[in-house]
Amino acid sequence: PQEDQAAGLARYRGYCDALGEAGLFQSAGRYVTAKFTIESGYEKARELLGAGTRPEAVLCAADEMAIGVLRYIKEQGWERPPLVTGHGDSVLARVAAPPVPTVRYYYEDSGILAARTILERIGGQETAAREVCLGYKLVAEGASL
Repeated sequence: PQEDQAAGLARYRGYCDALGEAGLFQSAGRYVTAKFTIESGYEKARELLGAGTRPEAVLCAADEMAIGVLRYIKEQGWERPPLVTGHGDSVLARVAAPPVPTVRYYYEDSGILAARTILERIGGQETAAREVCLGYKLVAEGASL
């Protein structure tokens, strides 16, 4: 949901920006909001793709959703399935067949940096407040892009 600033609104805006930069424009009927579950991904895939729509790609806000979309597509027996992508670099994305191209965010590194800063301050060290942007990485191990 777009009320979720990071995983909802920010990812949606990024999606829209990327489509615009590529000269593509989103059709209102080609976007749905889902829960971050396999079941919700499956249901939304049925809703979006069940009317015969055959997109080149389905971009999901979470790997779990992407797994649900893959399950739906496999059940339909499409000869040429669309590329299905996710976010989160979960184990599920890597073991899915086919693997799901996904985005890895460096949340763990962020947590480590924050913990070190707190421990330094507890230990009496002067540490300056800082903002760190750790970025992301596309992970497409075994996936065809």
